[in-house]
Formats: sequence, structure tokens, C-alpha cells
Amino acid sequence: MRRIVAICLLLIFAAPCFADLEAKKEEYLKVKEYLNTLDKKIVEARQKRQINRLAELKDIKRNVIARANNLKAEIDNPGPAAAVEKKAEKKAASNPIRDSVLTNPNYFVSAGYGGGAVMAGFGFVNPVMPGMDLVLGLNLGLGNNVTVIDAGVATQFPFADNYLGVELDMVNYSNDVSDIPGLNKVEKGFRAGFGVYGGKNFGQLGAQLGYNTALGLTAKLIFNF
Repeated sequence: MRRIVAICLLLIFAAPCFADLEAKKEEYLKVKEYLNTLDKKIVEARQKRQINRLAELKDIKRNVIARANNLKAEIDNPGPAAAVEKKAEKKAASNPIRDSVLTNPNYFVSAGYGGGAVMAGFGFVNPVMPGMDLVLGLNLGLGNNVTVIDAGVATQFPFADNYLGVELDMVNYSNDVSDIPGLNKVEKGFRAGFGVYGGKNFGQLGAQLGYNTALGLTAKLIFNF
């Protein structure tokens, strides 16, 4: 009789633990599904170069991963779950800016006009923090009896699907050039330039207009990938 009573008491007190374990398993599966959804949203935000949205989504994902790790630890070993949770939260909170944006540069190719030549180029945009990008680019231009090589670095400030930027360029002209929109005659050789520009993204495509003291008026169509 005592054994039966002991078994009944054990079942009564153990039942909530089993129920709690099943609830955690169910929550863990839902968290994994949510992580897959977040990954899709992150890819979409990266393609659209929505830097602030990207940082926000990655911050959410970091917290969700911490919760998933905690649930997994509680399911596998309920005893030390609290210590595991603190460790996961501490890891998730470390250097959020670096973890969320610095490891996700966006590469691009471009075609446009500058320095009196039709130009084609490539480069990458690296979000250094929410609301500010570092841009590096290299362009080659072919004009009327002139070849233009342009290497530049820029700081870019995105907002929604638009952006503004300031740039420093080193430009080489193979011959003297005149009649460049926004400039007088440019002599053969190297020339440093400062520029400002603005643009708008349409998904992976972008359009940009600007002015540079070494290139004159500039225009670009950009494809991001």
C-alpha cells in the first residue's frame, strides 16, 4: 500500500515537470521555425540594402538564438539551465554592432558617365554601423581619345531606400580632356577629387547622381548582389 501511495505521489509531482518539458520542446520547434523566417527577411533586407532594418533583424535573431540555446540546454539537461541561459545571453550581447553589420558587405557593379567618358566599375559597400556605410570602388572609363581610371573611397548615409554620400577619388586621365560637364579642361595625368552624390535603390538596382571635382557631373546605374 505504501508503495502504491509513493508511486501516486511521484506521478503527481512529476507530471508538471514532464508537461513543462513537452512545452519547451514545442517552443523550441517554433523558435527554430522563426529563425528560418528571420533568415529570409535578413536576405531580403541585405538585397535591398536596408541597413537599419538589417541591423534590427540581426539584433532580433541574436536574442532568438540565445533563447533557442537556452531551451535546448533545458531540454537536454534541466538542472544547469539557468547558468547556460546567462552564458548565452552574455554571448549574444557581445559587440552587437560588429556582429550585426560588419560581416555583411554588399558587392556591386556599375555603369555610367563621368570625366567625359562612359564608365564601368565594381566595388563593395560595407555597413560600418547603423546609418553609415564605407564604400570602395574602382572604375574604368572610355571616352573620345581618352581613358579614365578612377579609384575612390566614400562614406555613405542610407535612409530607407535612399542614400547620400561624400567621396575622395584618385583619377588618371590618359590625355587632356575638355568639355567635361561641370569642369573646364582637365590635363593628362593624375588628379585628386572630392565629390558628393545621392541615389535611390529599387530592390537590387540603384540610380545615382553626383558631382566630383575630378570627374565633373557623374551618373551611375548600380546592380547590388
